[in-house]
Amino acid sequence: MINLKDPKDQVPSLLAIVGIVLLCSSIVGLFLNKKISTRELVRKNNEQRLEYSAIKDKTAADIYSADLLVEKELWVGKVADITPAALAKVGRLVSESKLNFVSFRPQKPLEGTVLLQIQYNLSVDGSYTNVATLVDKIEKSDAKLAVNSIQYAAAENDSDKVTAVIGLVAFHEIVKSEKSTTKPGVKS
Repeated sequence: MINLKDPKDQVPSLLAIVGIVLLCSSIVGLFLNKKISTRELVRKNNEQRLEYSAIKDKTAADIYSADLLVEKELWVGKVADITPAALAKVGRLVSESKLNFVSFRPQKPLEGTVLLQIQYNLSVDGSYTNVATLVDKIEKSDAKLAVNSIQYAAAENDSDKVTAVIGLVAFHEIVKSEKSTTKPGVKS
């Protein structure tokens, strides 16, 4: 029996009322809830499958085009052959830009998990606009070099002549040889 007048029976009475309301609403919801037909479920499932398939195909195409872009910029062959080839390409671009070639210094390579970053410092003298043109030519050429820094220093006070140190990076894919599963000194 629900008795809200007696203070010690108020909490159990309220809990009983809440329980009855929840039970009634769940029964009403059970009868008002429409059952989704199997055809509708199959149609929605097929739509989602087609949507996910289209996303998968687009992602595969994006990965393929990204791989082509990366392969276009990667050096192949021996690591020792990269510096002379890069020097020849950069030397040609410097002479085309009407700049004075000062130096081309290889830096310590950075080895990542997949790529080897071979860094160079290129020093040139000339006008500021010619240096800017050289940087643009390097970025747009087939030299497979990326410009990662530029430092300018004024050569003379009353001219546009500058000395520029341009940081370049060449990328080479690291090919790991298969590691043997045996320990050194142990014959299998």
